[in-house]
Amino acid sequence: MTSRRDIVNSLQMQLQDRGMEEEHYRELVADYAKYWDIGKRLKADIAKRGCKVQKLDSRGQSQIVNNESIDQLLKVSSSMLRILEVLGLSAPKGGAGFGGGDDRL
Repeated sequence: MTSRRDIVNSLQMQLQDRGMEEEHYRELVADYAKYWDIGKRLKADIAKRGCKVQKLDSRGQSQIVNNESIDQLLKVSSSMLRILEVLGLSAPKGGAGFGGGDDRL
């Protein structure tokens, strides 16, 4: 499994190879790593609670709704891809799936 440190190192090496060593580029890599952490937590929530979850409505009645983590994971993945596009980098091997199995963005 690829670690957060491996992902950051890979992206920073790609930046260095492209001569993009300014602070704002490093900050985007840090943002990518934060999104990766968030994505892992969202994925864990989906694995734990499933695609549908039980929730109380405004009247206190139980209802089954979509797990909000699914939509959030899609947004996080999109943001990660956008960062890579802006920087002209490729996803670190093993890093795109938030560290679980064969998952891809």
